[in-house]
Amino acid sequence: MVSTIIIAIMLAFSSGLMIMIEMSQHDELRPISDSDIELRKSLNDLPEGSIVYSENTHWGHLWDVPSHIQLTSIPTLGLVELESSIQGEVTNAIKSDDIDSLSQLAVTHAITSPRGVMQFFLAKSQYWNVMENIDSSKLWQFIPSGNQSQSNFIAINNQHCVNSCQ
Repeated sequence: MVSTIIIAIMLAFSSGLMIMIEMSQHDELRPISDSDIELRKSLNDLPEGSIVYSENTHWGHLWDVPSHIQLTSIPTLGLVELESSIQGEVTNAIKSDDIDSLSQLAVTHAITSPRGVMQFFLAKSQYWNVMENIDSSKLWQFIPSGNQSQSNFIAINNQHCVNSCQ
């Protein structure tokens, strides 16, 4: 009886391990994409004193950044106590296209991942310009004067289907 239970536990453990190994081969389940990692190399070329916005999520956390730039977010995981952070203010300013707040907070750039949502807010704004695009991972520059190209998004529904939609 005990040996049967041990064998069942070993089989369950082995099955779980095989599933975990199989799932690790799926890039879409990784918290960041290869293009996110590649794009981060572009941060070296930013001017001294640049302040870079990134989403405060797994794909937005930047590490090993050059010392000449500052970030709006850092991964805290409850281990770091921050006295102040502009992350929330910058996020709200980007979402509402508030150039006065962005200028006052001195944000100069943003970095987005195809896994995130902030790229849609930046793309709709006339104040953000894509400096680099690697497989939809983008480095943006804040242009307070505006006049940058903008994207518009629409929800797709059955009326957009030429043939049958599935």
